[in-house]
Amino acid sequence: MRQLSIRPWAVGLSRGERVSTALVAFHITALATVTFDGLSETPAWVAAQNAMWPLIDPLPGAAAATIESLGTLFIPVGFAGVYIFVCGLVSRMSGHSMKKPEVVRKFVFSLVPIALAYNLSHYISFLLITGQQIVPLISNPFGCGLSDWTGFVCMRGVFPGFEWNLFGTMGYKPNIGLIDARFAWIVSVTALVLGHIISVFTAHVISLRSVRNHSIAVRSQYPMLFLMIFYTAVSLWIIAQPLIS
Repeated sequence: MRQLSIRPWAVGLSRGERVSTALVAFHITALATVTFDGLSETPAWVAAQNAMWPLIDPLPGAAAATIESLGTLFIPVGFAGVYIFVCGLVSRMSGHSMKKPEVVRKFVFSLVPIALAYNLSHYISFLLITGQQIVPLISNPFGCGLSDWTGFVCMRGVFPGFEWNLFGTMGYKPNIGLIDARFAWIVSVTALVLGHIISVFTAHVISLRSVRNHSIAVRSQYPMLFLMIFYTAVSLWIIAQPLIS
């Protein structure tokens, strides 16, 4: 007999399941790339691009694309390096009750709420504004009439008089006033703060389950707590910056 089990959000993150190196890399990359996506639209990144331009411009290819590619590559590598270093501190402060590779694997799930929160805060406007395009697209899923290459897919030659408007929503125009900057900012800040609180709590639970001595378990969390607070500050700083396209 099948059962439906309802549990609070994020409870499964502290179950201690087996974690592969690939899964660790995936979580760190998911967190780092969306951070870089936000950072790349700030004046600070433009200043960094200008500083790197004389070094990159002589190389083959477009300098701007090269700098963006390097950022996409090295930001996750930097995140991974910082995370592994902090995990080493956690292992040391636990009296090596947890080995460093074990800490790296166990605590990576505590980053999941942060990654989800930052994805929500970063893409909330895109989701609610551009996401409205799904309304006309459900009536015209192949984009018939919008470009020449859709002719074969839309069977224009077979049914020359057929107009794709399956559900009568083709005429819908996205409402760009659905949300304003204030609403997006409130949602972003709320998501970031809640996500980081849940991450800190998850790391706390994982530590208590991994180290028998309660005082050592609490003390070993300080490096990870500092990392999460630091990332919270960086995330809030990014969303507070003026965007530059």
